[in-house]
Amino acid sequence: MLALDNYLTAEALMIRLNNERGEGVCANNLGNVYRLMDGEFQKAVNSYNRAVAIATNMLNTPTNDVETQKALRTVLANRLNNMGVLFKENTVNDVLSPVDVSNAESYFERSLALHRQNDNLEGIAQVSGNLGQLYLIPSVNKIGQAAELITDAFNLVRKRNNDPVAFQYACLNMGLLCEAQGKFAEAVTWYMYVLQKFNVVVKFIQKLVLTRLIAICAEKDPMKGVNRPELADALKKMAQPLFGDLQEEKVSAKKNITFVLDTSGSMSGTFIRTCRTSIKSIINDNCSVDDTISLIKFDHRFQPVFTNATKKNDLQRMMYQIDHNTEAEGGTAFYDAVAYALEDLSPAPKSKGDKWIISLTDGEDGSPNKIKSLQYIQNVLHQNKDIGLIVITVGALRTEAEIQKMVSYAGDKKGMLIRSEANSGGIKEAFGKAVKIMAGRGNVNVESL
Repeated sequence: MLALDNYLTAEALMIRLNNERGEGVCANNLGNVYRLMDGEFQKAVNSYNRAVAIATNMLNTPTNDVETQKALRTVLANRLNNMGVLFKENTVNDVLSPVDVSNAESYFERSLALHRQNDNLEGIAQVSGNLGQLYLIPSVNKIGQAAELITDAFNLVRKRNNDPVAFQYACLNMGLLCEAQGKFAEAVTWYMYVLQKFNVVVKFIQKLVLTRLIAICAEKDPMKGVNRPELADALKKMAQPLFGDLQEEKVSAKKNITFVLDTSGSMSGTFIRTCRTSIKSIINDNCSVDDTISLIKFDHRFQPVFTNATKKNDLQRMMYQIDHNTEAEGGTAFYDAVAYALEDLSPAPKSKGDKWIISLTDGEDGSPNKIKSLQYIQNVLHQNKDIGLIVITVGALRTEAEIQKMVSYAGDKKGMLIRSEANSGGIKEAFGKAVKIMAGRGNVNVESL
């Protein structure tokens, strides 16, 4: 298996270099790989244990500043969650042993406590869902505790109303809870809400929601479903081009991604360095060798950094250009750059993969061509319903409503605005959410070197 070989090689290198952080990342990702392999449960446990131990050791370093401590708490919380998922899935004939239940519960609770300490809504929603799903397993049968946990998480996320990914997890969990309580009509309502409410649905969530909806609607027994075969058939047709046979795991689809990066003067320093690191991580860890990748930078002008590149042929060139051809200076021509990206991406054949634009800006557009570019963006997106547009805004922008309107041109399920705090941690987290929207991250967390 290529992923296993790559992580083992990387881990050996990190150990030789005495790179503690890198070793922890590789151990965590090895755990994810072993978790999916038959007969490798103990190897997954060992890998996750190493990852947790390294994160714990780094968190206990007395010289860490406040921001570093917060980031390390998130890392540790994610690794504890992964360990909990491993034990939660270790069923035999759909039954969990008491030892596995206890282990999963302990790891989820520790993970949840850290996410709450960080006030990380997405983490709270994700881990609450995993712990709630553990309680909903028939052999565990703690529906009361599951209901309290899932409902509290939903109410918290709804009250904040500023994290669409967290809200998707929370609504999914409400549907799963209603289904376990035998409230199938309410479960259908929650699942349909996920599909209809959000401009872009995280693929893991979309797939699970469609799977559960089809099963409930196709079920004729009123004790098991709602007997709506016409809706089940319509949902199957909707799911087919996205996931094929939902009973089988589908190989990740090819992607055609264009990054549109703000390199105006206000992005200098930590901001631009974090963007470079995030884009390189997405390319290295979330793109296949055949994915098509482009990068456009903009200040008061826009300029391609590289176009139609692949990891197979151009990886080193892309890494070099990202590091050495993205200096921050000048003003902001955000809409001109997005329009240029669309001009290049829209005619690309479907054989090159799912089309995505991931853009980031931290300032108000000052281009004299702004209105013309916005009109062009609207026209192209209305004519090309196969292009996904994700915009990351850094800090509080006066033009957010205008950007949100532009994103809405991408249409149902294809446009999303992600708000980032004006710091490096916020930018990194926002890029991570963009990855989840494109490729789908389920109930475990993959890390980047």
